[in-house]
Order: sequence, then structure tokens, then C-alpha cells
Amino acid sequence: MGWTYPFGSSRRHLIEERTRSWERQNGEMLVKTICLARCFRGGAFCGVLWSVWERTFTIDGKEARPTERWIGCDLMEYAKQFDGWGYKDLDESMHPFYYSCPLGYLEMVPLDKFGGNPEWRAGVMAYHQRQREKRKATAVARQPDHEQLRLPTLAFAIRNRCPIRAAVAPRNASEPSFEAAVPCSGTTTAVDQASACCQPPGAATGPQG
Repeated sequence: MGWTYPFGSSRRHLIEERTRSWERQNGEMLVKTICLARCFRGGAFCGVLWSVWERTFTIDGKEARPTERWIGCDLMEYAKQFDGWGYKDLDESMHPFYYSCPLGYLEMVPLDKFGGNPEWRAGVMAYHQRQREKRKATAVARQPDHEQLRLPTLAFAIRNRCPIRAAVAPRNASEPSFEAAVPCSGTTTAVDQASACCQPPGAATGPQG
């Protein structure tokens, strides 16, 4: 089907209209169509409205036909010429080339009970697998460099009134670790002052004249 643009429609209003439950009387049969779940995936000017629908058929409260369920896919976009949002309605059976549908929606509409499109569902699962791999790669890239964190800075030592000692990590398991102390010079520096604060009373902090 083509695109429909209700003039001046906001995105929120259009989503409410597109997911509104309804019912009709068809002779003795009551047909009810209910939106079980919905979500919008997209940006400020376009996206996809995913929905799960259920349709029941009853006569005098008894099931007249098997219940139906399906996954809806409404493409949505803002059109300046219509001063509002429009939509193009699709569903799973049409194999829309959009795969951001929540995985939970697939579970709500099992293939063995309600049917569906296996190829499209495979694309949805592959899409989410790629998204997980991207998030994992991003998390690894954001991890701090632990080797750099082991080396205390001068500002840290002065702030915490501790002597400057750099812990040198071994390059491999057979190489021992050790501490390299910063030597004192004849001139009193910020390093000497920081070291002196951590020495016992009476200890020399430099050359004695």
C-alpha cells in the first residue's frame, strides 16, 4: 500500500490512531481486534512503528474461529508539505526490509501457532545479533588502560602526602615486579615535600648542612 498523510498529525497522535483497538459485528459473529504491544524505533523525523495484534471471533461468547495474531510494521515519517506525520502500513507477511522489531514480539506470535515469515524473522534475529556485537565492541573500547592506572601521578602523591613510588608491572609471569623510588636531590622540591610528610619524625629529608 501507499503512504497516507493525515494533515497536521503529530507522531504521538498518529501512533495512538494506528494502534487503537476496535471491534465490529459481522452478523452473529463479534470480531475484536486488539493491539497487544507497540513501540516506535527511529529518530526525530522517521522511523518504524512495531505492533502485535490479536483478532478473536466469537458468537455468544464462544469461539467461532481460531484466534489470529500478527506483527504490524508501520513506516512513519514527517512530511513538511502536509505539516505532519504519515504512515505506510505493512506486516510480517510482506517481509518488510526493516528488522528492528523487538525479539519479544516474535515470541508473542509463535510461528507454529499463528504462522509468519521465517525468512524475515531470521533477518530480525541477525540484526539483533549484530547490535549485541557492536555494543560489546564499544564496551571493550571504553575500558580504561589498567597499565596506565597502576602508575601514580605527582599530583596524586602531593594531594595524598605520599612519597612518589612507581609500581613497575612485569612484562610476563617469569619477571618479578618491583618499585622504583624517585631519588631525592639537594634542592627541596614538591616531591621532597611529599616524601617528607610520610617519613617518621627526625628522619632526614635531604643533605644536612
